[in-house]
Amino acid sequence: FLVTTQIVRPDSITIDFLTDDVYWSDAVRDLVEAVSWDGKNRRIVSRNIPKAISLLIVNNDLYIMDRAFSSVRRCVRTKKMPHE
Repeated sequence: FLVTTQIVRPDSITIDFLTDDVYWSDAVRDLVEAVSWDGKNRRIVSRNIPKAISLLIVNNDLYIMDRAFSSVRRCVRTKKMPHE
């Protein structure tokens, strides 16, 4: 297992094969997180995403499709926020 704590309802998941990072959204915690393939370096990528239904990596950006706000958000995936 990569993540076993502070995860409630993971919805979307994507893998960055260049950096070996795994990204996922949690519908209950309203955020998108990432972790290294070895289970280390867990971090919050974006907050206040209540209905992230799709994640897509393009170049240095992570795109998050959010059903609650009918929007697509772009996050620079190299930006790292400390995990709560």
